[in-house]
Amino acid sequence: RLARAARTEPVRRAMELDPEQADYFTYTGWAMYRANKGSMSEIEGYLRQALRISARSDQAYYFLGLIAKREGNEDLAVEHFQKARVINPRNLSADRELDVLKKRQQSGSFGKIFSRNK
Repeated sequence: RLARAARTEPVRRAMELDPEQADYFTYTGWAMYRANKGSMSEIEGYLRQALRISARSDQAYYFLGLIAKREGNEDLAVEHFQKARVINPRNLSADRELDVLKKRQQSGSFGKIFSRNK
């Protein structure tokens, strides 16, 4: 437990010293989600704070998209990935995620239209 606290202390200190760095909040929120630490509202709060600091943080939108996708909200995930791509057209990770979700949605619609009811 002490080692974990020692690892998070530099990030918390950095946020205190320079609270206008959106990336600190972006990566803290994502790290908390990946480590399953904190509540979803706290995690999303870090990412939303990053967007308040810099509305052009494609990475914050990308991480919000990944979270929405993993939590089963694909429509919201698409929205976040699209915002990330508008901000940064070279965000290849957002492009890949959008492609996967669009193909999944198309195949789901296709399957519903042409499925056989037995």
